[in-house]
Amino acid sequence: MGKRDRPRRPGSPISRPAGGQPGPLFPARDAGLVLLAAVLLRAGYWLLFSPSPFFSQPVVDASFFDLWAQSLAEGRQMQPDVFFKPPLYPYLLALTYGLWGHNLPAVFFLQTLVGIGSCLLVLAVGRCVFSPRIALGGALACALLPILPFFELQLLAETVTTFLTLLALLLVLTGTRQAGTVSLGRLALAGLVLGIAALGRPNLMLLPPVLAVWLCLRRNGPGRAQASRPRWQAAAILLAGAALAISPVTLRNARVGDAFVPVCANFGVNLWTGHHQGSDGTSPVPVGIEWDDLQLRCRQAGAGSPVASSGFLAREAFREILADPGRAAALLLKKITVLVSAQEVRNNIGATFLAEEQGVFLLARWWPGFWLLGPLAALGLWLSRRWPRGEILWLYLVTMAVSVLPFFVNARFRTPLLPVLALFAAAGVGGLVESLRRWGRGDRRSAVRALLLLAAAILVVNVDWYQLDRPGRHARDHFWLGTIFAREARPGSADARAAEFHFSRAMDLDPAAADFPEQYGQFLLGFAQPLTRRAEVLRQRGQLGAASELADSAATYLNKTLPLHRLAADLYPRSFRSHSNLGSSHLWLGDGLADRAALALARGDSAAARTDARQALVHFAAAGRAYQEALAVWSGFPEASNNLQLCLGRIASLPPVDPDIINYQARLQRPGAGE
Repeated sequence: MGKRDRPRRPGSPISRPAGGQPGPLFPARDAGLVLLAAVLLRAGYWLLFSPSPFFSQPVVDASFFDLWAQSLAEGRQMQPDVFFKPPLYPYLLALTYGLWGHNLPAVFFLQTLVGIGSCLLVLAVGRCVFSPRIALGGALACALLPILPFFELQLLAETVTTFLTLLALLLVLTGTRQAGTVSLGRLALAGLVLGIAALGRPNLMLLPPVLAVWLCLRRNGPGRAQASRPRWQAAAILLAGAALAISPVTLRNARVGDAFVPVCANFGVNLWTGHHQGSDGTSPVPVGIEWDDLQLRCRQAGAGSPVASSGFLAREAFREILADPGRAAALLLKKITVLVSAQEVRNNIGATFLAEEQGVFLLARWWPGFWLLGPLAALGLWLSRRWPRGEILWLYLVTMAVSVLPFFVNARFRTPLLPVLALFAAAGVGGLVESLRRWGRGDRRSAVRALLLLAAAILVVNVDWYQLDRPGRHARDHFWLGTIFAREARPGSADARAAEFHFSRAMDLDPAAADFPEQYGQFLLGFAQPLTRRAEVLRQRGQLGAASELADSAATYLNKTLPLHRLAADLYPRSFRSHSNLGSSHLWLGDGLADRAALALARGDSAAARTDARQALVHFAAAGRAYQEALAVWSGFPEASNNLQLCLGRIASLPPVDPDIINYQARLQRPGAGE
């Protein structure tokens, strides 16, 4: 062991004395090793992940950012009101689209470079706080952590914001490394960088005030407090830098929305997602049917704008917390447990799904990941609890955890903690080695304490306390694959068959999810719709035979959509779209039967005409009831309102060949019958 790596004081083999000099932040040998490890892992991950449809087809938040960036690159603004989601990442994405076109591999390559840069920043941060050996170990652990490239190859902000946050930490550490002095310039730049990062991840707004307090209270060495004025200057300059970075977005939001919104207006929906009656503490903001209903509830409560809806949903969340504080406490305990759990809880797409069903084995549980990093980091955190320079990293971890826990916890929102935890994991390894050496020297008490703590951490991290690895955990990923294949599918194509397979698989894995049958039904309805439109044109031209043939072709799909939309409406009765789509399926089936009835009458086959007309009446009546159900949820739903009138007109035009038809038509002629 070289002189530089030796323990600086007895019993503290992995710390650095307060105010000590770390030497070069990026020594060539160490930086080269970190760079090599990071590049090799990411190259392997890219090769394994690139064949997946998720590589080229963004979903959920990634899809939203993609569309937003494309609109910006084309000179349009997709969010003319107050920003609902943070704007940093889509604006950066729009810049790359403007330079290289809609080229996702180019974006992923740049994000990979940023991720590698984060590993090098971990090395530098580690050398400011720990010994060079621990800094290298932590940087290598970060470089080899597969969940980081998992997010680097998605259109999400975490890679960029994590890099910026690590850069800000490094600036704060280097700006305060000299005993008794601070670099106001570096602290101002740190605040500016943190403010920019907060434009991509608003919970980072908590970090500048926390660091400012640390700057005011920190001590440069035993018994030597920094002078009062420089401390306040340092805190003020950091906060000023952060405020300067955030202010353009705040002013823009005030101008377009006449409200004070520092970054974006999604606080309420995130808080509501973490506390509403159906919340599990891990599921993200609802999409599909539930998102439509959530927006409708806000409008019906008079909260139609992003700011008003955020306030409404925040009040709803606080009402839930106050109504049942025991449940809120249980949810908080679950979130804390999930935050330190080995399970990589899915957000947009599932890491375990890629590992188990798409061959990305680097994400498998047997590959070194959080199941190993977490327990070692816990040991390192315990051993470093009194280190003067380590307190800033403690504050960072606590602040980031506290900023997430009020909402919902998953792998994506744990990502910013991982690079710093990697340093503590390396410190834990160093502490464990030293404890075992002490055992050999007769000091068994400290070794036993370290081993017991490590064993407890392994238990807490690796036990699936909330059955997160349940059999249906891949249902949502199959659903997203279904939507991906459905985007460009043509009837009878391989993509169409793949979409049907994945939709069906999602329904099998999670029969209670209303989104799955609804989206599956919309997919099939999309095949039927052009056929019914062409049939309507032919019908208006009097070509009933050709119209009937097209209607029969459409019926192949419509007979499949009926049970799907009915199931979705049963699973989620407030799904106005499910009711409306069910009505359209019945309406179009009725149109085809009405054509057949008219053709039978023209042939003089009254028995066939009566049978087809009665079946058409059944479908038209069912369509009317479905549209009325949709309007009962949302009285202003124009599609349901228009189609209901169309449906009543269809019933009125049926040939009066059956008493049931005659009676129904008579009821429709009464005043108010169509309301």
